[in-house]
Amino acid sequence: MPVQGPNLIILVVDCLRSDRLFGPDRTCRTPQIDRLVQRGTSFPSVFVENSMTAPSFASLFTGRYAGNHGVKGMIGVRLVDGAATLAEIFAANGYHTYAEVTGPLTPLLGLCRGFTHYGFRSQREFFFTAWGRDLLTRLRSGWFKPPFLLVVHFWELHVPRQVAPAFDHPSFGATPYDRSLSGLDSFVGEILAAAEPRTAVILTGDHGECLGERPAEGTLLPYFLKKLGLAERDGSEDVSIEAVTDLMATSSDLHRFAEDLSASAGNDGGSLGPTKRTLMMLGLLRVGLARYRIQLKKGLTSGFLSGLRDKVNDLALFFAVARGKTEKAQVALVRSSLNEHKYQHGYHIYEYLQKVPLVLVGDGLFPPGKRVDTVVRHIDLLPTLIEALGLETTASGFDGASFHGCVANHGGPDRPVYLEARGGAQVERIFLIRGVRRNGLKLAYAPYEVQAPVELYDLTRDPLEQNNLAPERPDLVEELRSEAEVLSQGFGVCTDNLLSAADNLEMARKLKDLGYL
Repeated sequence: MPVQGPNLIILVVDCLRSDRLFGPDRTCRTPQIDRLVQRGTSFPSVFVENSMTAPSFASLFTGRYAGNHGVKGMIGVRLVDGAATLAEIFAANGYHTYAEVTGPLTPLLGLCRGFTHYGFRSQREFFFTAWGRDLLTRLRSGWFKPPFLLVVHFWELHVPRQVAPAFDHPSFGATPYDRSLSGLDSFVGEILAAAEPRTAVILTGDHGECLGERPAEGTLLPYFLKKLGLAERDGSEDVSIEAVTDLMATSSDLHRFAEDLSASAGNDGGSLGPTKRTLMMLGLLRVGLARYRIQLKKGLTSGFLSGLRDKVNDLALFFAVARGKTEKAQVALVRSSLNEHKYQHGYHIYEYLQKVPLVLVGDGLFPPGKRVDTVVRHIDLLPTLIEALGLETTASGFDGASFHGCVANHGGPDRPVYLEARGGAQVERIFLIRGVRRNGLKLAYAPYEVQAPVELYDLTRDPLEQNNLAPERPDLVEELRSEAEVLSQGFGVCTDNLLSAADNLEMARKLKDLGYL
């Protein structure tokens, strides 16, 4: 089908917080992105459902919540068959479709559907390495056949932060995160210079990131950490890159055990066979040794007890497997996963984790220099592009709705936002935070934990979410909880998206090779 639409480049920056582009206290320097904002329409209040990369990208690509697209985590599941993707819709309208991604976005997730080219690169390749130079060369040489859709996923802001050498100076930001963003800004400028002038551009993040914030006492995260026997640690960036890398490297075993345990649940009374038990015990020994090396690298003194608790948990997982106790092993598994992610992202639904920026640039599509403060959602972007570009599609099942009218009408009513956090694991019965954000209020609760605290915030008066109103406003708690439950009950039952054992193993190996696990 011939099309008259422009080329479209979608830039998705992993861990990009909205306040780092639009907040008054940012220390990064982003002249290229600032110019992009002036050229287009910006939405500072865009929300993602889940602050983990794979579920968030799946929502961005399908306009669906995770409960309806099926990608609730990084391992064990893929996109459901019935979910039409961004790339499939653009391809059906005559576009050549390309993606350059990394991190957990392996082709096995199914997010590659509809892309002519799905470039899945090593996590050790960044814009300032050969990959970045090659991308610019392809843009300048016409390698991307017009009209094209190009999605580029940047990983530099993710732990361990990657700062281009020329920008590793306090003048480019007070923290490694800000300096990394300053460097990435320069590359965004190079992409814009290399692209054809009529190219439409979208810039957003897949989720936010913790940059030193701490949850208040008596809230959900301290409750789960106490329940699971985990020591709280501060959220500062003073963390050894080597230690983080080693810690992430142990996760492939843990995720593989999750799949083994899930497969064993319900079989033979939830027990593990002797062969599988032995193999898992050997793998767990590797995890324990890796964690011991991490503690040595950190040179822990005051943190010795927290390191000791890590080892105790590894032993609990080890002996649970040794005895074939699936249930206990699942609990220990979630503890390990939560312990590794609790001060990056994925552990709660706070604003700094779920709120991302969105900039839309396109001649005749989005007015220049316009800011829309209406609350919208990532799941609304695909329907918006379909309307703005006049794409033809028979796709259905979107949870999002176009906000193109907000651009023309200078805003509109805020949209209710459904939110989830799973702590980096998929055993929701052990760790799941669910919530909703509506009309300046936010509710967070644990649906499977009767004794867990409930969090309610008035974001207009308390944007940092420090004053929990739940004890004094049970009426609002019940109202918002009912709304969240209605939304979650509308999710379909995903039965066609479970990966095979072979695919699970391949995905774990790929993620491990990338350094993500």
